Amino acid sequence: MVGEARILAERLSELRTEYLVLVDQHELRKRLDIPLDSATLNFLLRYQNQKTKIETELKLARHNVESHPEHANCSARIAEEEANEEEVIQHFMPEKLEDQTYNNPRTHSLSTKAIS
Repeated sequence: MVGEARILAERLSELRTEYLVLVDQHELRKRLDIPLDSATLNFLLRYQNQKTKIETELKLARHNVESHPEHANCSARIAEEEANEEEVIQHFMPEKLEDQTYNNPRTHSLSTKAIS
């Protein structure tokens, strides 16, 4: 029961992280007039449904954990672990899209001259 809740929480966290990365990618590509590939578009279109489904499954799993006498207070520990994980993710995510480094291949050229 607890394991299932942790797995679902991890899946939800991974889904959110992937969504944030793809939204950032979309913004960068939009600036350069580069379209997104079909897999990315499909993910973005399905994101809300997937998120809702996992959140519902997670609520049910947590309810099962909380209602089982053997696992009293486990749900609180899981929530605390999730908060810590989310804090780590936010620490590494840039605050603004502009904070990301990106070299535009159309305008950025590398010098290939050897240093003597």
